[in-house]
Amino acid sequence: MVKKTCRLASLKRRRQRPSCKAATLNNIFAALRRALKNSPEKLRAGAPKTRNLKLTAASNRQRRCRSIKAKPLFFSLLLLLCLVIISGCWDERDLEKRAMVVAIGIDKGKKYPLKVSVEIPLPKNLGNGSGSNQSQGGGKSYKVISTEANSLAQALVDLQWKAEQTLFFGDLRELILSEPLVKKPFPSLFDAFSRMAVIRKSQIWPMIIKGESAEKFLKTFTPPEEQIPKIYLRGMILSDENIQYIPKNTLANVVMDRINSTKEPFMLVIKQVNKSNVKIVGIGAFKGGSNTHLAGFLNIYDMAQWQRAALEEDAGEMFVPLAKGKQMTLLPSKIKRKHHISFHDHQLKDVIDIYVDGEVIETTPKIDLKNIKKRNAAEKRVEYVMEKRSDRMVHKLQRFNSDILDIRTMVRSYYPSMYNKIDWKTAFKQADITVRYHVSIKRVGLETS
Repeated sequence: MVKKTCRLASLKRRRQRPSCKAATLNNIFAALRRALKNSPEKLRAGAPKTRNLKLTAASNRQRRCRSIKAKPLFFSLLLLLCLVIISGCWDERDLEKRAMVVAIGIDKGKKYPLKVSVEIPLPKNLGNGSGSNQSQGGGKSYKVISTEANSLAQALVDLQWKAEQTLFFGDLRELILSEPLVKKPFPSLFDAFSRMAVIRKSQIWPMIIKGESAEKFLKTFTPPEEQIPKIYLRGMILSDENIQYIPKNTLANVVMDRINSTKEPFMLVIKQVNKSNVKIVGIGAFKGGSNTHLAGFLNIYDMAQWQRAALEEDAGEMFVPLAKGKQMTLLPSKIKRKHHISFHDHQLKDVIDIYVDGEVIETTPKIDLKNIKKRNAAEKRVEYVMEKRSDRMVHKLQRFNSDILDIRTMVRSYYPSMYNKIDWKTAFKQADITVRYHVSIKRVGLETS
């Protein structure tokens, strides 16, 4: 009992003891009470402390004045330093003293492997407006210079010797390659374009000219609508890309597809009809990886089927013959694509389902599509025709052995174990690839009785 009472007493004493923090606060409050009790006379008696405070205040004011006086000098020195650093006119070059290269054409040379041609606008010969290739003085608004060399870099140096002004490639927009050149591997050509920092690769459209040389095309193509022909060609390509008539493709895409071991590049193919007209006739499918070369061509109808199967794009109107003397034009408004990949004894099988929602633009002669049976029959006919055209496109690509459908990329992404077991030199060529269409007509337009 004694031990318990002693322990309780000690606990009471501990509770009664104020903590250190409480003791400090009590001392502070006591000091404040004493200060409040002091009279004004007693406060005035602390003169030495007030004098010290006045002296410190005066010294602080002097320091502030010095800092205020020093600020203009500091900012003026900082401004002078900025003017020295940001002055960018020391190496300026007048635009009229530069030769702006807007297009490059590359052919096979006679003496050397490459023949390189560049198109350069002549600002002094440009007229007041578009619509004429001749200036008011009668001179041409552009010029083309050519040279032959062992490599692209050497050719560009030779062209600089021939040009009267410094060649500038920052405004380059078209790269035109001749068909004989791209039929054989030429790795250094793509290597040079990928290393040139001044070239904006995402703003350059690579194209294959079919049926003639790139040099002749640069010299003879003169549309009356534009003073600089390649600006007209660039506008035509951009407008067709925006409405998805043609696939979007730049030099950056070609370079990246060439580096990627699972992809094959493609390029647009153009053909000159006459001096003032050019048309897009399809795409060129490449193969070979680092030794990239042209494998074959797809025409515009095969290109449309490829766009829907590979890029999930609508690719413009579908012209479908329904019966003898009857035709329907369907405009896709929505397209979805799904791959169903499977393997049988290391043989690749891919079923590509394409779901199309569209609206009828025209039927010749008139067909009553409000009738459910006739509408279903029209949908089945569209599916049949599109599947036949897709089979023809797939057979062409397999004959070229060019996997621009990106099936190899999907196998590597979703079936990595099978990807390493397959011999990809012959896998795409021997694959079982089927394209199935699922068409739904959503709108038939206004019809009159």
